[in-house]
Amino acid sequence: MNTLLTLLSWAFPLVAAAAPPPGAPLAPGKAVATAGVPVPAPVPSSNGLRKSVVSIRVSGQDWDWRAPWSKQGPWMRSYTGVVVAGPRILVTATGLGNATLVEVQKLGEEKRYPARIRLADYEGPLALVDVDDPAFFTDLVPLPLAADVPVDGEVQVLRWLGSNQFEAARANVRQVRVEDHGMSRTGVLTLDMTASISEAGRSEPVVRQGQVVGLTTSKSDDVLLAIASPMLRQFLAAAGQQPYRGFARAGVAWQKLVNPALRAHLGLGEKEGGILINKVLPHGSCAGGVEPGDVLLSVDGTRIDASGQFDHPRYGRLSFALLFSLGHLPGDRVKADILRAGTRQTVELTLRRMPGEADKVPAYVLDHAPEYVERGGLVFQALSIPYLGTFGDWRRRGPLPLLIAQDVQGSFPSADAPRLVVLTAVLPDALNLGYQDERDLIVSRVNGQPVASLEAVKAAFDGPPPASGFHIVEFAPGQSMARMVVDAAELPAASARIQELYGVN
Repeated sequence: MNTLLTLLSWAFPLVAAAAPPPGAPLAPGKAVATAGVPVPAPVPSSNGLRKSVVSIRVSGQDWDWRAPWSKQGPWMRSYTGVVVAGPRILVTATGLGNATLVEVQKLGEEKRYPARIRLADYEGPLALVDVDDPAFFTDLVPLPLAADVPVDGEVQVLRWLGSNQFEAARANVRQVRVEDHGMSRTGVLTLDMTASISEAGRSEPVVRQGQVVGLTTSKSDDVLLAIASPMLRQFLAAAGQQPYRGFARAGVAWQKLVNPALRAHLGLGEKEGGILINKVLPHGSCAGGVEPGDVLLSVDGTRIDASGQFDHPRYGRLSFALLFSLGHLPGDRVKADILRAGTRQTVELTLRRMPGEADKVPAYVLDHAPEYVERGGLVFQALSIPYLGTFGDWRRRGPLPLLIAQDVQGSFPSADAPRLVVLTAVLPDALNLGYQDERDLIVSRVNGQPVASLEAVKAAFDGPPPASGFHIVEFAPGQSMARMVVDAAELPAASARIQELYGVN
């Protein structure tokens, strides 16, 4: 915590009287929000604000998960960024994955400057963009990030339009709440606003009294969401550390404790809060301290009520998820009070970051090609949400065995079973005659060896030829096929033939 406060004070000018004395405890839920307040500055006009807002054009190309050796068509997206101390450009990372070219524009000018993504955290989801040409930042002014955000009232949403005109649209804050953004699963402090601005939610800075109070991430009807400035400040502070530590997440599945009989069964008092923990992910912050069946009563001295919320002194009732992501960094240790088998006790938790690719079924795979193995026309991939996404509304249309496996095992990686391997396609060839229509089968064994990663598939096919003369692929029970058998002697020639015919590399 002290390290985080030091970094925040380095990143932003602080009023000395606003910070608590060294070693003094901070009020629950206010670890970052009231750690210090930027020195007040004159409120700039809209004309002045335009010097702190830039346009970002991002080109990219996603991979084709049906044919993972190839890519889909290129895309181009436009975003808004805000200039912060450094100078650097702060932007949300909701659409930056798989970028191939980044360009920036300033002050409504047509000239584009090459830029690069210095750091992207898709769980934030926030990113920093650098421009190597120092001339770009000439006439640009960093905009301060507010220590707190308003709970109501009017704010401005800033952006440069495609016509190179500057827009400062009005929005009204409805509430402050905890939400995850984009593909992220990490709950962060969020501004919930109403606005009539069209096609917003592309990282437009939200400003009040000359300070940034949020960066937008999405818009649905007239509701506009933005990551609140305390999270932006924490991201910048963490970005100043090496290595970058990101945001922590609890990593639990839980349920409310409002039923009187259930509460009595667990031994909770009539006015006592707490939530029942049903699952603890092995790579989450609660692993090693909290167990399934525990009642989580408090985190870092802040009590959790029976609906999973806590009372923030400024923002009101918020989800307990914020107690892990705001005011702490992964690697920090916090204490938690639990009720286990009728006994109240305190445990120590080591906070952990949970990036999307850490799950057994990764939530997203960005900025690198998907991994696959092709042998004899049999294409194997690790099951992932991007692959399931090829089915469109995959929660309804995806293959039932894959949906069940994703739901039951998807969040639980382990050292001996880090991935779920799936036969995703069969490229037709004489070697695999009769198998061409099969796909989306969960693999259990290859040549008698258990398979829990693509490395295991490679080792089985590329090792010493099996004594039987055949490679045998076995699938998990309950699927359309139990096994496939291919001739081991013919496999090398067939693989070379298939790679040339289908462009597999």
